[in-house]
Amino acid sequence: VEGADEMAEEALVALVGSWPGESIYDGPERMAQPDEVWNFRRGDGLEKALLVANILRSRGGGDMCLNLTDSEVRLLAGNREVCAFSTGKRPRDRVWEL
Repeated sequence: VEGADEMAEEALVALVGSWPGESIYDGPERMAQPDEVWNFRRGDGLEKALLVANILRSRGGGDMCLNLTDSEVRLLAGNREVCAFSTGKRPRDRVWEL
């Protein structure tokens, strides 16, 4: 949160999106925490979306939702799509209300 303090949302999404889309953890179930994604500058799309959501929530971002398909995750804030990343993670729940 602190490292992205002065970044606009668009710049944050662009930065996180530019990092390699590979988790620090193997397998479709174990996930890196937002601080691990930030520190290692890499992560699966689901991990990246959670990082962005965590930062936006700290700014008073309001209600958000993650929608997962077999290959993609979308972070929504209200009716607006904040970001979308490809993912190989397979959590049980496909919709996460944040």
